[in-house]
Amino acid sequence: MSERVIRRRNVTSRDRTGCVTCRARRLKCDEKKPSCNNCTRLNLECGGYVTPIKFKDQTDLWERKQRKKREAKKAARANHQSPSSPVPSRSDPAPALKSQSSQPVVNLDDVHDDTFFSVDDTQDFLAGSQEQSLYEAATSLALISEGIPRETGGHNGLEISDSSQSNHVVNSVPTASVNVDFSMYPAGDKTSPVFYGNEHLPSCTPIYQPQDSPRVWDPHLDESNRQLSSVPTILPGIIESSKFPEDTIYYHHLRDSSPYGILSILSLSDILQEDQLDSAFFHAALALSALDISQSRPSETLASKAALQALDHFVAALGTVRMAQLDDEGVATGCPSNQDNAISWLATVLLLANFELQRGQMKLWYIHSRAAVTFLSQHLNRVRESPVGESLIRSFSRIAALLDIFDRAYSVRYSIASPDVSDSLASSLVNSPQSADRLLYILPRVIKLEEEWRSNPQHDLHWRSQAEDLIQELKAWRNTLDDYDVPALHEHTANPFDETAEGPGITIKPLSIPRAREPVKAATTFMHYLISLLRLETRYLPGARRELPPNAKKIILLVCRLAAGVPYASCAAVNAYGHGMLPAMMNAYYMAEDLDLKTWIKDWIAGFPRDREGIWNVRHAHRVLRYVDEEYTRRGSRHNWEIIKVRMVDLEDDATPQDDEDRDPDRFSVEVYSRCKRGWSIDFVEIP
Repeated sequence: MSERVIRRRNVTSRDRTGCVTCRARRLKCDEKKPSCNNCTRLNLECGGYVTPIKFKDQTDLWERKQRKKREAKKAARANHQSPSSPVPSRSDPAPALKSQSSQPVVNLDDVHDDTFFSVDDTQDFLAGSQEQSLYEAATSLALISEGIPRETGGHNGLEISDSSQSNHVVNSVPTASVNVDFSMYPAGDKTSPVFYGNEHLPSCTPIYQPQDSPRVWDPHLDESNRQLSSVPTILPGIIESSKFPEDTIYYHHLRDSSPYGILSILSLSDILQEDQLDSAFFHAALALSALDISQSRPSETLASKAALQALDHFVAALGTVRMAQLDDEGVATGCPSNQDNAISWLATVLLLANFELQRGQMKLWYIHSRAAVTFLSQHLNRVRESPVGESLIRSFSRIAALLDIFDRAYSVRYSIASPDVSDSLASSLVNSPQSADRLLYILPRVIKLEEEWRSNPQHDLHWRSQAEDLIQELKAWRNTLDDYDVPALHEHTANPFDETAEGPGITIKPLSIPRAREPVKAATTFMHYLISLLRLETRYLPGARRELPPNAKKIILLVCRLAAGVPYASCAAVNAYGHGMLPAMMNAYYMAEDLDLKTWIKDWIAGFPRDREGIWNVRHAHRVLRYVDEEYTRRGSRHNWEIIKVRMVDLEDDATPQDDEDRDPDRFSVEVYSRCKRGWSIDFVEIP
């Protein structure tokens, strides 16, 4: 009697038919051309029905084979001569570092190839690395394509823009190489630096350089504004996790000490001081760095390749973290029990969460953050004992505050975290040396108070007293700022318009903070401070319209000037993992009463080069503004109708086909909380 065949779902036999994307996702494909219904419904780029053939570069095949044979014979002869040679001590240079000098040089001329991968065989670059198949590469490109925005124009009618500020943006040089000369270092040196060819390799992200001024901060005296000319050490984990020649570029962008490096933006520059970082951490770090490069330079050939390789490293990191969870016996979250592995696991989860945030996957961002906070609730003291534990706790406290701002239903500070962890997250922000963190502790309470005040304006005295307390807290925060991090006093009363500009509408005169160590972050933080004061000083009375403070227009114009003074590319790079300028500009739009000023703000939002700025979808926000204007025009004045808040609902697309065949993938939904004479209501609206 023959054995009964066990039926399985998503069997590999589906690889034989269908498009490349459906085969990789194990979905049944209807083979519709030019794109199948699955790819159209899921808003993916269809990989097509023909698998391309890629021939490797075999120009120096014979020479490489002979060189490998000679090296193998030489190694065998050395082993035969000294069979009992001792294991290299920790003071000797690492063998992996010695072999680094024989690895091929990374040349951006080769990187800019139009193929998925470099023409050089990845096996020659790193022994044991796995090559991604072509249909997986096409599917990875389809999955990540939503995270590669299209370049759009800069500021309309402004003096400062991405094109006009060529002296403020430093582009990457065409070539980069890695050469290590170990003869310059003693044999007992633990680490050996890596030097980049052509003197230095600039940051892969456009770098904002302040304008020349006698009062400007000297970039030559400040380490944070100095371009990274060399990476001081090669960590063993990065060599183990490297899979592509372009990983050298990603590692440089990760450790860039300028305000545009990944670890600098995340304020995690000290995390690499941890000795026990495993391969999962470095896979996650390379994935985040590659994804950031792909989104900061979408017009270059490197962007598409970086997007593919980012997903490859992300899958490797996720698989390694999953193995750690399966091997765990005592911890419910799956983190290893010892302290060193716990720090590495938390740091990996932090990078994975920011990877999902960069892709706009808000629920996955929340899931990673929830897992980390759950672990902190069980092992807070163990994490605090580590030298880098406080930096990790502060990083997750930022995410907890951003979750409160994004949607209090996603809050982990009170619903998941234990009381000790909740207090630790709050105190980490309050005692942070960065002013942006201290302000981030205040912003969620400002937003909550404004929503409650709008919902129940009859309790005006109660809300007024709470607003006064928050105003005093904001002013105390302002007194702690360095003079270099605020605009000059004479700029507060200066003419905000450019009278010499021609064309329709108004032209806002740009205002920058060039003396600040991080001009973009300083401008963004001060914008939120001004808008928070304006929100707290606005009164909402029952049966009447809101009452703006007398200086409302001056504050709004100052906010617009700060936004105009920062190039788009710099704003998108620095605010890619935070709150960003978008909510400040949207609040300025709602409170502005001048139509020309509203038009300028709407044009600023429409001209943003990326689809997202941190936790916010810029394209959706622009369409929400249009919908709100239409609703106010239709029923605002007639029914005394007023919006309390608009909550963006980022729904996850299911991987299975949906029943609604005619659904537009570009449509999204929001929850509109409104109030009129009959009371308040919640409407679930689909924005066209």
